[in-house]
Amino acid sequence: MTDPELLAPSAVEGKTPRLGLLIEIDEAFTHCSKAFLRSQLWDPNRHVDRSDLPTSGEIHRTLDPSFDAEAYDVARAERYARRENFY
Repeated sequence: MTDPELLAPSAVEGKTPRLGLLIEIDEAFTHCSKAFLRSQLWDPNRHVDRSDLPTSGEIHRTLDPSFDAEAYDVARAERYARRENFY
């Protein structure tokens, strides 16, 4: 969908997306809220420490062993700090 009027509410920092998805839902099912409670999803003691997870660069390197993960991660952090290439 490319209708500017429908895309306008999705603008972020003054930038309107060029493309959007318009989805019609015929039927929706909800899940028992007890399942979320039992999952302990919000229990910080069960969260994985961020430092135990691979960086974006490390994930890319698994696909291409010659990929410079460290340089990518540094450049990515700099772009994010400047909020470049978000939208």
